[in-house]
Parts: sequence; C-alpha cells; structure tokens
Amino acid sequence: MDPVLDREMEEAYREEGYVLVEGLLDRGELAALEEIVPALSRRLLARPDENEHLFEKDGAGRILALRCIHNLLEQHPLFKELARKKRLLELVSRFMSPRLFFYRGIMVLKQRGVGSAFPWHQDFAYWGKGRPELAGCWIALKNAGLENGCLEVIPGSHKWGILKVAERDPGKPLLSSEQEARAIPVPVKAGGAIVFHSLLVHRSKPNRSAEDRWAIVYEYSAPEFENGLHRFDRHCGWDPYTDRLLELK
Repeated sequence: MDPVLDREMEEAYREEGYVLVEGLLDRGELAALEEIVPALSRRLLARPDENEHLFEKDGAGRILALRCIHNLLEQHPLFKELARKKRLLELVSRFMSPRLFFYRGIMVLKQRGVGSAFPWHQDFAYWGKGRPELAGCWIALKNAGLENGCLEVIPGSHKWGILKVAERDPGKPLLSSEQEARAIPVPVKAGGAIVFHSLLVHRSKPNRSAEDRWAIVYEYSAPEFENGLHRFDRHCGWDPYTDRLLELK
C-alpha cells in the first residue's frame, strides 16, 4: 500500500475510531462465503434451543429468520481461513500490532424485510475485560446501504471511554441528542470492510428493503493488551498469530 495512504488510514483510525476499506475480498471469495450461508442457516434454524445463534422473531415469539451466528470459526473451515488471511491481518495490524490474538467471530444477517435495528452501543462495553485495545473488522458479504441497515457511527466516540451499559437506566438513552446528531452512516459495498475501535459507538437501523445485509465481524487484540481476554490458542485451539503466520495465505 502507498505509505502516504497508510499514514492517512492510521491517522483516521486514531482520530475518528474507524476506517473504511473497499475491496478487501474479491468476487470469488464472496461467492464462496455466500454459498455456505443457506445450508448453515437451515442447520442452525433446526436447532433453535441452542445458544450459538440468535433469531428474528415476531410479536408472538415465532422465529422469522436467523439473525446472528456465534462461534463462527467452528461453523465452517472457510471462516477460519478468512480469519487468518494475510491481507486481513495486515490491515488490522496497522492499527494494533504485528502480532494479533483472535477474540471472536460472528456473522450478522440483517435479512430483507425483517432485519431488526441494533441500538447505540460499544462492543467492548458488552464483553470486554481489561483494557479496551481491540479492533473489529466488519466485512460486508452483501452491499450495506441506507435502505438495508448499514452501520452508523459517531466519529471520535472511541475517545469517550467505556459507557457502562449495564449500570445505566434502561429507560435513559445511551447518547445525548447532541452526541447523536454527530452520527454518520457508513455504506459499504460487498467485499469492503470497516475496521473500528472497540469503543466506537455505533448502531444499525432495520432492514425494510428487499435486499439482505450480511456481514462477518472478527475481533482482534494485540498481545500486550490481552488482560484477561481469551487468547487465540485457548479460545480456538490455534497458536497466537506471529510474524511467520502473517505470511500464510
């Protein structure tokens, strides 16, 4: 990558808390990943009593569609292959460290017509321990736009510190009206990615369009900030990423 562009991305990440990168995955890689989803969805929908996934439901509690898949690396080898892909690791390491620990992988499926909203939040506030030095890589498998619920972010909100969701009044908005007025949408074309700090405040609106919005989210941590996180070798049975492993396809 152009060194000047590299520095601009690093500055944007420091100041805004996120960067948008187009074309991280090519058409062939997207097609291979998309091909997995229907069969995987059928398998998980047939086991609604398990907690590996979440569902969209109607007012009567009836399942409408699959919403989220957890433990993604255990669902198919291609997800593990993607998590260790050289170009993805090199991208994330620009903002973290040459050595990365994998924290978690999920797929979010905001399905056409039924995909629900996700309110303002910080990822670290829900599941983090220790220091919030983690980065998420949100990879669009399908186009994410205003109509089907692309991410909205508050630029610079990663500097606000941890907003203690569990301790706040459930009836009180997480953000003030002044803070929320700073929000901007971040549309992403299929194959593109958003790399963002774990304290960046973000949300997504419902999908009321005729187009699905599918994305994969991988979270990575630098080893010097592990502080109680599940290390890659403990959590997934892999060794931590090293400079040598970054060279693997």
